[in-house]
Amino acid sequence: MSQVKLNALVCAFAVVSLSTLSVNLGKVQAAVVGNGSPDQVGGVSTASPDIIADDFTVATNTSIESVTFWAYDTDNISGWDDDVTYYIYTNSGSDSPGTFVSASFVTLTPAAIVDTGNKVSGKDEYEITFNLQTPVLLSSNTTYWLGLSTDDSNIHWEDSNSSYKYKAYRSTNSGTSWSKLTSTDNAALAFQVSGTPAVPEPLTTFGSLTAASLGLALRRRRKLQQREKF
Repeated sequence: MSQVKLNALVCAFAVVSLSTLSVNLGKVQAAVVGNGSPDQVGGVSTASPDIIADDFTVATNTSIESVTFWAYDTDNISGWDDDVTYYIYTNSGSDSPGTFVSASFVTLTPAAIVDTGNKVSGKDEYEITFNLQTPVLLSSNTTYWLGLSTDDSNIHWEDSNSSYKYKAYRSTNSGTSWSKLTSTDNAALAFQVSGTPAVPEPLTTFGSLTAASLGLALRRRRKLQQREKF
């Protein structure tokens, strides 16, 4: 094979590889981890200083960017507006919230709070969505805990209709210690975390492809030179 043909082959290989990379990056979808749907039966108060936490697991390395949870207001006011402090913890050895990972205070906008039209024991149900102040990168197949706290004692995080891995927990001392929620209704709480699966950096992947192409070219060139000696 001539050097001209070899160079053309390497270039074609690089183009195909980069095209494949581009297609794969374009296929990255938002990852959503759910904990079941709200059951319209009951829930637990998230009044500060208490923190209520429930567990979740991501299937792949994921940058978590937003949270959706379902709640109801025992005051049954119209157009509820509130603030939320969220927390993310690792899982402890006793299958309860462990090491603190991230937290922030979020002021909810009217658009973030949607009246679903459903009732929980005659009270209005809301679907609340907010973005994390800073995305949090979580590891695959690892259990984490989402904690929530509000400044309104009438706001209740709604129960989920799903089976649960670990029972939800409450902390009354800013996450220093935790206790299981005693009500059987609070075995799991309704929420979703959403984000983007982590992918290799495009430049890093490009560098790997370039190195592979260069290595192939050098091996081909050495073989060509050895043949020419004979």
